[in-house]
Amino acid sequence: MSSDQSSPDARTDEWAHSPAPAAPAPAPDGTNEPQGIGLAPDHRVETLPPLEEMHHGVPVSARTGEPHRTGALVALQCCFYAAAGASGLGYALYWWRAMHVAGFDRSAWIVGWLDPRPGGAGSIALVLALAALVVVMVGAPCVAAYQAWTGERLARRLSLVALAAACPGALFNPLACAAIPLAAAGAVLARARGMTDYLDAWEALRAPAPRSEDTGGPVFYGRLPRFQ
Repeated sequence: MSSDQSSPDARTDEWAHSPAPAAPAPAPDGTNEPQGIGLAPDHRVETLPPLEEMHHGVPVSARTGEPHRTGALVALQCCFYAAAGASGLGYALYWWRAMHVAGFDRSAWIVGWLDPRPGGAGSIALVLALAALVVVMVGAPCVAAYQAWTGERLARRLSLVALAAACPGALFNPLACAAIPLAAAGAVLARARGMTDYLDAWEALRAPAPRSEDTGGPVFYGRLPRFQ
């Protein structure tokens, strides 16, 4: 047997004299229940400040870490997304009717007013204009709802844009017109007390924490004494 190899008895003796693993650290409250492996450190363990301090005193949700959603915000979301859905369904109904040449003149109110020839340049231009218009009608309330959900004060101005974008529903059919009162309700809710509190909470949460400047003592100007 080579010199670098040890016998089984020697290895057994080595294991027998090896130090035992550290006992679990006692619980901080003085109980005898183990709280992990190893000994508790002698120095103080730095921890994060309380949640209220981290969020500048703003009450936040434990699940999302964001301000609590208010009832006015939830109602606003329902109104704006319902307005977008009404505009989209109204356009879909118009498109379904316009697919059939026999009912093209009755596909939308504006088509009946202008009465373009099906397949002509006027009808093609009108169809393209209505397609571009419905993008704004559906997109404006969705953008306003999203900005309100994320706590942006811009949502109040966008709510008026969403209301204006819903008004062209009067060119389509009664289903598209339903978006107008829904968008109006959303614009009113954007200025409700619950929304104001929600926007204030987001503004306080996004505000940078005030920092105190520490000069670190008096500042010496000129040549240092050791170099004089």
